[in-house]
Amino acid sequence: MNIEKNKGIIFLAVVLLIFTLTGCFEAKNSYEWVLEAEYDKIYDFKDGKACVEKGEERWMIHSDGTLTEIDMDRDYDYLKYTITKTKSVGSDNQELYGIENLLGETILEKKYEYISYSSNESIVAIESESEPRFMFFNPEGILVAELDKRDDPKVMFAFVRPFSDGYAAFHENFRCGFLNNKGEVAIEAQYMEVGDFKNGYATVVKGVPTDVHGINEYRWGLIDPSGNYIIDCEYTSLGDYSDGLIAFSDGGAVGYMTIDGDTIIQPQYANASNFTDGTAYVIPKSFLSFIKMPVWDLNQVGAPYYLIDKDNNRLWTFRKEKGFGFIDKQDNFIYVLSIPNEKIGLIKNPVL
Repeated sequence: MNIEKNKGIIFLAVVLLIFTLTGCFEAKNSYEWVLEAEYDKIYDFKDGKACVEKGEERWMIHSDGTLTEIDMDRDYDYLKYTITKTKSVGSDNQELYGIENLLGETILEKKYEYISYSSNESIVAIESESEPRFMFFNPEGILVAELDKRDDPKVMFAFVRPFSDGYAAFHENFRCGFLNNKGEVAIEAQYMEVGDFKNGYATVVKGVPTDVHGINEYRWGLIDPSGNYIIDCEYTSLGDYSDGLIAFSDGGAVGYMTIDGDTIIQPQYANASNFTDGTAYVIPKSFLSFIKMPVWDLNQVGAPYYLIDKDNNRLWTFRKEKGFGFIDKQDNFIYVLSIPNEKIGLIKNPVL
């Protein structure tokens, strides 16, 4: 009889574990909704406020969580320098792109076959992808540098990303390098892939020989603006240098280390964000092994996200049954993307 009772307890414990891991149970009061996930766009916070859009309507959300209608007199400068990509269709059904600010003012006309812009609103545009002339603009649409493949036979770039920290990544002959803000090659194309320069460093990928002849493995490292290795290419993944730490993977789990390579948090997570203001988001490796699913599918099943500090203390947990993924964290808000309907909302972290 005791055996049967124990079986029942074990069965109940297993059921509770499954429900907990799949997001059917949520801790009460673990987070506070500021905006339900029903908005089309939420722009980055700047000076304690951000622009929120739903259809044709637009509001300003302030750092205290209040929403107000857009006041063009008060918020003109803020909206003027918040840009967005626009699209039209040319006479030959070719998709063409431009840039506008939130006031609807044209920054770049819709005549470019390719446009990309970064969070700091640096813009790179190409009029014709078949004969590219890479043009770099500031947020006001003023041309600051250009590389013309038609005039300079040395320009063989397949793409150029917007400037970040004064450098733009480019791709040439299946290798990546960096340009300076004058459009000159600062670091020769030699990497399989690169990240953007952030906080003075950039992640890069190189092929490292294996025991099998002729077979290389891709490994990540970190360089400075002179191209010197700060961290050698020996990791299967590497995050940006942020808030004094770098997320890294040894092939099986993610942990954190300093710029000097000292491990601060041992590899133990399935996925992890960069640290910002002393905290980072992580997904426990136990969840990944339990569902036997790739990391990129975790949002579809409502993976638990833990907020940790630099001492690896767990501060709080967020999970949603239908699956939510964190986009960014600024001014004590966390941007949340609803996977099924791709709408955006905000929650407020009570511990920050």
